[in-house]
Amino acid sequence: MADTYRFEKWRGFAPPNPAMLRFTLDNEGYRTFMWSDRPRMFYGPHKHEENQTHWVISGCIEITVKNVGVFRLEAGDRDFMPANTIHAVEVIGDDPVLYLIGEKIAPTKKKRTKAEPKPPAEKKKRGRPKKKTLEEELLPARFLQLLKAQAED
Repeated sequence: MADTYRFEKWRGFAPPNPAMLRFTLDNEGYRTFMWSDRPRMFYGPHKHEENQTHWVISGCIEITVKNVGVFRLEAGDRDFMPANTIHAVEVIGDDPVLYLIGEKIAPTKKKRTKAEPKPPAEKKKRGRPKKKTLEEELLPARFLQLLKAQAED
């Protein structure tokens, strides 16, 4: 992610599809969740410790980024906000806003000290890998756990 705030306007012909937007964010390595706010909701200046992206599904928000500018994001628009960027957010208009928030925690590489032993190499398993069912390939692991738990009840 770049170290400066940026945003992209929606260029699609159809309204944004929340499932496809979430799929894209997940594939980009974001931890994704859906968020909504009522009309005229305002969050004063604040910052987050992780890199974020906001992808508007419906409604409109205005993001004021300190020392950068004011940006209006409508359905389909997306921003990229580096960690620790000071910003304020306001819902614009009489409609609620619905958007996805993606959080990406920057990887930190831990340095090994000389006293710390090198981790043992993992042994390779022999044989063929277990084939996944179609459900296992298409559904998230947590959803499959819930389905299995319901089936056992």
